Amino acid sequence: MKILVVGKKNHLFWSEHVCDALKDLDIDHNLFLYNDLPLTTHCFLKMTKLLNKRYADDLLSHYFSYVIQTYNPDIILLISAFFLPDTIYHVLQKIKNKISIVGWVGDAFNHTVEHKALTCNHLYCTDSYFVDYARKEYNWNHVAYLPLAYNPHIFSHSVSQAFSERTGVYFVGNPALDRLELLKCITTPVHLVGSKWKKHSLKQHIIHWKNISIHSVSKIYQQCRGVINIKQEVNVIASPTEHKVYN
Repeated sequence: MKILVVGKKNHLFWSEHVCDALKDLDIDHNLFLYNDLPLTTHCFLKMTKLLNKRYADDLLSHYFSYVIQTYNPDIILLISAFFLPDTIYHVLQKIKNKISIVGWVGDAFNHTVEHKALTCNHLYCTDSYFVDYARKEYNWNHVAYLPLAYNPHIFSHSVSQAFSERTGVYFVGNPALDRLELLKCITTPVHLVGSKWKKHSLKQHIIHWKNISIHSVSKIYQQCRGVINIKQEVNVIASPTEHKVYN
């Protein structure tokens, strides 16, 4: 079995995490990130887009088709499927009867993405609420639940530092209304890491106005005394989530 993982390169590294899991399972796989193409292709696309966006879309479609034909996968796995551009789906709609198209969705959605949902032979949501929502609201019967997990290649328990030697409670991520409401109620200083926190007045907390790599996030989790896990309210409704502060 051969799986082509399709996604977007961003700070979450969701597509790359999936590839790590496939590697652990010894499954033949390849990765296509539509915004991280080979340098020559990327530059040509960028110049073409300045001249004519439609031509740039056609070029991306052509390159994506070439990757599919060359690799010849049995399954195409779409990560954060509803955020992939229509250009990708124009290619997929032509081959969905030949190759199994599997979408994985991690956010809330509405009827505007129905054409993408119906392109997929199978569609998975990270929150069980949206599985029920898709079935009842849109009659999408090809939807099922597939929760997120952690990547043990990056996140692991620290064995080099005793808990008594750890310091600080941290939250790493972007502000959101529900997150702000909770943090305003916490009087104990919390380290907030992310470039967008400077827009908000949270004087009782310690703000680190910068974005950090995922490996740096792992180091913080290993060295701090506690992590506050605050869900994004619109995207996480029925899946497990916790707020924990260790004293």
